[in-house]
Amino acid sequence: MGRKPLPDEVKALRGTLRKCRTAASATASAGRGVCKPVTKAAPPAWLADDARKIFDRTARMLISWKVLTKLDIPLLAAYAAAYANLQRAYADIVSGPGYFIETENRSGSTSIMMHPAAKLFKDSLDVVNKVGAQFGLSPVSRRQVESADAKELHDAEKATDPFGEFLDRP
Repeated sequence: MGRKPLPDEVKALRGTLRKCRTAASATASAGRGVCKPVTKAAPPAWLADDARKIFDRTARMLISWKVLTKLDIPLLAAYAAAYANLQRAYADIVSGPGYFIETENRSGSTSIMMHPAAKLFKDSLDVVNKVGAQFGLSPVSRRQVESADAKELHDAEKATDPFGEFLDRP
């Protein structure tokens, strides 16, 4: 896998940008309009009402952060659907017997098994965590983005610090 490639803008700020290593090409520039942040996002028609509310609320937040693009809409819809499933499963668990239920076997003995809604809850929680992290909706993913931004800002300040150049510091 290796490291993720650095954007050309970061390479330019660091002073390590070479023309032969740029990611810009004719095909990349043609699709650039798709990756621009959107200002509106409509939920897909297949989403349930409760998932649409989650989609709208999350989309507004991501749009204000200027993170959401057209390519992210299906992934955001999957996040909203999983979050709605999580809420429904939790409501079933709370209103029912809890996370575990007792079942009676053919032989007459009872066994304890996980409530079906508990499995749905767990699976939905995994999806919400994984997809949410891609959008920066978890504390750890936000911290990684903030630290990357701080490093880029620090590198940019070092590259344009005339006093540092005067003192002959890198």
